[in-house]
Formats: sequence, C-alpha cells, structure tokens
Amino acid sequence: MIESSGRVFIETQDDAWDILKRLLENKIDPDKTVIDFSKSDWINFHLNYKGSIFKQTLTPSVMSGIVEYQRLLYQVIALVTKGDPKVTRLTDVEKETFELVFKVNEGSTDLLARAQEVIDAISGKVFDNMTSAHKMICVLAIALMFFGHLGFQTYLENNLELSKISAQTGRDKQLTDIIQQLAPSRAEKAKLLDEASEAVPQVQDIRDKSEEAFEGIVKTAGGVDELSVQGVRVGAETIRTLTQTTRRQAKKVTLRGRFTVSNVDTKVKSGFLIRFDKVGEDLSITANIADALLAERYRKVIERATFSKRPINVVITARQVGNSYLDAKVLKASTPRK
Repeated sequence: MIESSGRVFIETQDDAWDILKRLLENKIDPDKTVIDFSKSDWINFHLNYKGSIFKQTLTPSVMSGIVEYQRLLYQVIALVTKGDPKVTRLTDVEKETFELVFKVNEGSTDLLARAQEVIDAISGKVFDNMTSAHKMICVLAIALMFFGHLGFQTYLENNLELSKISAQTGRDKQLTDIIQQLAPSRAEKAKLLDEASEAVPQVQDIRDKSEEAFEGIVKTAGGVDELSVQGVRVGAETIRTLTQTTRRQAKKVTLRGRFTVSNVDTKVKSGFLIRFDKVGEDLSITANIADALLAERYRKVIERATFSKRPINVVITARQVGNSYLDAKVLKASTPRK
C-alpha cells in the first residue's frame, strides 16, 4: 500500500482489508483521503472451465451463469448508488461502464475480466443518502466479495457445510479438506464484514448477492471436469454436490447452554477457534473469539474446560442455515456454580 499526499493506493487484497478496518475504526477520513484502485491488479473475475467440450467455447448454460453474475453485480451497484437494487435504475451508459468484458485465452475455456475500472467508476460516483465513509465501505465490499478470493470461498464453505459431509470416501475427504483450509483464513475477514454490515446495512446485501452470483456460476457449469473460480479449483464431483444443495437463507441466532470443549486452535490471527459440544444434544459448533478483551477474559475458563472435560456455560452468536451454524462467535463463557 502506498500513501502519498492524501491519496492511498491499494495494491493488494490485504491492503483493501486494512483500509476497510481503518475505516471502521475511524482512522481514515474519506472526505480528506482519496482511495485509489489504479494499482489493484487483483480486481478481476477469472473463470476456467476444463472438459472435452470446453476448447475456447461456451455452452448456453455456462453463458447464463455469467449473465446472472453480471445482473447481480448491477443490482448491488444500483443499491449502493441509487438506494434501489432494481437494475432499471441504472442508465444505459452506466450499464456499459459497469459491464464486465471477458478475454478468452487459448487451451481450455479460460475467461478473464478486468474489473479495476469498474470499481474505479463506482468509487467516483455520488451515492444517494450515504456518507463518504459508508460509500467507501460499500465500494471495498463489492471489490472484495465480487472480485477478490473471499466471495467464492464463502460460497463454498457455506454450501459444503450444508451438505454435512463426512470424510468416509475420497470424494467426501476432498470436500472436507476444502472447508478446513478455508475456515481459519476467513475468521478475521468475516468479523470485519460483520462489523461493516452493522455499520452499513447494504454490506450484508452485497455479501448475499455475491454468494448468489457464485452459486449461479457453479450451478450452470454442466459438463465440466474441473471449474476454477478466482483461482479456487473444484472438480466435477464437488460441483454435483453443490448443484444438489438447496439454497437456504441464513438467520442470526444466539445459542445458550452448557458445552464441553473438544478442541482449541490458537493459530488463528483473529483470536482463537474453539470447538464446543453441547451437553445432552447432538450439536457441535466451532466458534471464534476475535475480540482481544473477550479472549483474555474467558481464556482461563476455556482452558480449564479443555483439560477437565467439564461443561461450562457458553453464549454463542451465529448465522444458522438449516442445521449448520456459520461465523459463530463466543459472547460469554463461565464456569457453572456448584
């Protein structure tokens, strides 16, 4: 990241996350600071379809998924700039400005759309009924969720968890490996997005539309041997599993009760992850303590529970989708009174 004379040049995705964090902490005055995306080469949309029918060609099904992705991108742009998600609120000139143009490379069907100018164009617009800080938070959320790594990773993790996969077969282990690889890296970013969603409600809409857009890409990828989205590769078996998953809306819930602690992962940058098992019920949930003060306050309670295997009282907040709990966070942990 380069900062010079009131201008901040975002070069990497980590830079974008850092700017988002500083905005939420009021450490940047967007009225006096220009966020510049001209060096953000990572802002793109990359698809690669491998299979016997994909030799620099596209099927109607695949094209429909890409068209749907563009439509949902239009929707979030209309939402943040016009206050209304209807695509018809955008003029023909605006639609042309925000349209993704794909380059098809040789070999398998490899599609790349540079979106840096799209994000620049969004950040240069006047947003209706929105402060400069809230506007920039929305622009960063669109860049990160639609054109960074996290959007597709979030879709994968949420939907692979929904299918309740066990590692009993090679195929199943492939899916659980994907989930395990993604979960630790998402904790800190998910916390930032939760904070952003609380500060600017439109951010949650951006997250939801992003997941819906990637779902459209996956569920129209019939006939592929392998699909790569934003550099994350999934095979035909994974795609079939995802295609069979029925999309369900998440709702925020608070869980209270007695839990035992079966595992603690302290290697997560955002804090540490704890696996809780609810006493008397077939419920296991992995939750994060990302807040440093909460982590320090409840560390001894959780450590004692880990070694003693005795239950503790826990309050957890999470997003529930079906019987799965996502982005779970510990709000309180205490030792039961005798």
